[in-house]
Amino acid sequence: MCQSENEKKYIATTKAALASKDSKSVIAKIRELKINGKTSILYCVLDLLKSEQIEEIKVEIFNLISNLRDKDSVPIIVDYIKQLKGSDNLSQLIATCWQSQLDYSDYLETFADCFITGTYQDAIESFTVIEEMIIFSDGAKIEDCRLYLLNRQAEVNKEKQSLFIELIKILTGNN
Repeated sequence: MCQSENEKKYIATTKAALASKDSKSVIAKIRELKINGKTSILYCVLDLLKSEQIEEIKVEIFNLISNLRDKDSVPIIVDYIKQLKGSDNLSQLIATCWQSQLDYSDYLETFADCFITGTYQDAIESFTVIEEMIIFSDGAKIEDCRLYLLNRQAEVNKEKQSLFIELIKILTGNN
């Protein structure tokens, strides 16, 4: 995809602002992006989650993501969910998916994987996303997700067993 000179300049100046050592400047830029940001800059914002950040910056990032309404941001968020596996930020990032009201139904297996491999909190958030996305999903997507989970049932730890059973019931009942 070819970017215009204005787009390149916008991305460069935004990256510079987000890379600032002054947390107040970073927070101000994230708040500004909430009002007039573009999807193309989402990568730069999400990259901040890969490094140590003060809690205020993380709160602003998750607030921004929770309020996204552009469907083009969905594959970008899912990409970062995959990149942040094992991260302390993963459950919060997954939570933004059900909070944003965007359609993540094409990625049910990604959330199923996070349910299986993640922490208990990751599993709860993934459960919620899957449950919320059922209304956007056709029977084939739901069945694929159910089978994916059942095929990996042996990997589900004891702590998540009751959640797993409930998730399978939900997927079975909506198929």
